[in-house]
Amino acid sequence: MKDWSVSVLTGDYRIKGTHIDFENATAQVHKSVLMMTIDEDWLAPPESAKNLSRKLRNCDITHHHFTDRDFTNDSLGHFAWMKEPKPIVLKIATWLKPEILPE
Repeated sequence: MKDWSVSVLTGDYRIKGTHIDFENATAQVHKSVLMMTIDEDWLAPPESAKNLSRKLRNCDITHHHFTDRDFTNDSLGHFAWMKEPKPIVLKIATWLKPEILPE
């Protein structure tokens, strides 16, 4: 949790006790990334995702933000979406394999 709080407060990814330069390491990643955010997520707000996206500058990033329009129940927030996971699961599945998108 301390490592996470440092990241939140500073925007830097550092882990105490390691000499790995995570800032440089994230810049070296060359992958496709699905970056999802959700309304009312105070543990991982959209600004945190944007900060991470800037660090993954060599990645092909797809952003998606979920709102109450994506859910039928009160399923917003860092944990509440698990009560209604279908919108999240469908987004991941269709990003991985677009041809499975439901009609």
